[in-house]
Amino acid sequence: MLKNGEALIRQLDTASKLSLAPFSAEASAILKEIAQLNPNYLVEVIALVPYTPGAKQIERLAITLSDIQGYIGIPYYSVREKKTYDLFDKVNILLRKTIPGGELIEAEQHMKPFEDYKASYEYRISADSLIFRSVNLSHIAYKGIRSVAPGNMKWYLYVFHSDGFLVYYGIGAVKAFDMVGLIRDRLEVSFIGRVGAFFDYMSTQLRE
Repeated sequence: MLKNGEALIRQLDTASKLSLAPFSAEASAILKEIAQLNPNYLVEVIALVPYTPGAKQIERLAITLSDIQGYIGIPYYSVREKKTYDLFDKVNILLRKTIPGGELIEAEQHMKPFEDYKASYEYRISADSLIFRSVNLSHIAYKGIRSVAPGNMKWYLYVFHSDGFLVYYGIGAVKAFDMVGLIRDRLEVSFIGRVGAFFDYMSTQLRE
């Protein structure tokens, strides 16, 4: 699938089954954080994108990632309702500051079917790689139930060069209270579907 240009999306039941190897400090840090989170919803997205010298693919991706308010336009298809929505329908920037190699952004946002919550977004780029990390800063509630505590929903994106390709590797990890499985079907579809929509959209920035 990867060699044919398709993205591979895998839903996993434990962090030990992630495909990423601890080959760099960045990869090791990601794996350590996921293991410490011990999520009960976990998905990884992998794609190989041909590297084009001079095309500034990583820089272009970083620009898109930094446009937090632009996330509103990312399409998300709801399997449950058989309808396409915007991934977020509200994004308000609370903080934006420069950090070495990138930016740190905090925002208040809303995505159905959850209530408003706050999240941070951080990206850093180097000559041949990009690291992106997002984490919720406040509770994420579903129908009044606090399903995800602050810090328990994390998205990672790691892009790096390898043998003429850019390896595009994303992880969505959530440690959620699903009422001992009573609302798991609802939460799982919502979380996993949104992770897939986000990473699928961002991967197109490397291909164009």
